Order: sequence, then C-alpha cells, then structure tokens
Amino acid sequence: MGVQQPARGRPVLRAELDDFHRPGHKFQSINGQWTPASYYAETYDYSAIRTLLLEPLGPGGNRRCRTHLFDSYHDTWLPEEWHVATAELVLVVDGAFLLHPDLADLWDFVIWVHVDEETMIDRARRRDVAWVGSADIVEQRYRQRMVPVHQMYERGAQPVERAHAVIDNRQIASPRILRLETAPK
Repeated sequence: MGVQQPARGRPVLRAELDDFHRPGHKFQSINGQWTPASYYAETYDYSAIRTLLLEPLGPGGNRRCRTHLFDSYHDTWLPEEWHVATAELVLVVDGAFLLHPDLADLWDFVIWVHVDEETMIDRARRRDVAWVGSADIVEQRYRQRMVPVHQMYERGAQPVERAHAVIDNRQIASPRILRLETAPK
C-alpha cells in the first residue's frame, strides 16, 4: 500500500503485521506445528518490523521504510518496495501482537480493538475457510492455538491497560468507543 492522501489532514501510510510473517508460516499453521508460545514468539519477524518500518519513521529515523515483506498466504517474498515518508505522515499499523516486547516501545498511540473469543472464532470460521478448507478445522485451530495465544498475549502485554483507546468491535457495524485518551499532535 502506498501513501494515501486524505481529503483533509495528514497523509497516511498503512501497514499490516500480517505482511511480516516468517516464511513457512502458512504451512506450519496447516500442519499444526505451532504451540501458543511458539506462535507468539516466532510467527512474525518482529526484528524486520522494527528495523524496516518503525525505527525509520521514529525519532532520528531516516524516513525510508517498507510496509510489507512476506506474503504468508502464497509463502513468498513480496517485491521490495520502499517509501520515503514526510515528517507529517501518520503510520497506521494493524495486527494482533503490536505490543510484543520487541515493538511495544515504538508506538505513539495504540488502539485496542476488542472482540470476545466467540466473535473471534466466528469471524475466523467465515474468513479462513478459503485457505484451511473446513470451518470445523478453523474453529479447532482457533480453540487450540489462537485463543490461548491471545490470552497469553493479553496477560503478558496488557494491551487493554496500555492502549490509548479501546474500541468494542463485537458488533462490526456499530463499534463502540470504551476509552479514548488524547491523541498525540
């Protein structure tokens, strides 16, 4: 994704944590090789996210960054594409483990989008069947691996407590702001 220029306000660059999976992620998932702890520790290339995306856009950074690295669905490296960001650019990154210890100190503003476990599983059943093949297998994987890894992450990183904004997104058509602190300028 390139820089998007909004109708008003500051330019925005979007990135997704999922574009920084490590090679083999999909196949390890399909084969059930991840434990909750290994998934949290190893599925994403946190070092690449830090050095290729976040540090370049942080204080003292050179403003040259990459928003993606690896296509985990096709298990292939993505073309090398660099962005040079202006000082007024806003980086928006979405992903599951953004307050992982390797990344937690690099955010200016964190939004926690909350859904309960059953909503997470229901959405995964509808979304992931295309690459997993069966809604029942998707649900089994989520109950055995993804729900426990999210519970582990929430206990350790405490994203709800550390977020500047908390949004209840169980009803996707009508999210509710539960907490909102002043955004940085």
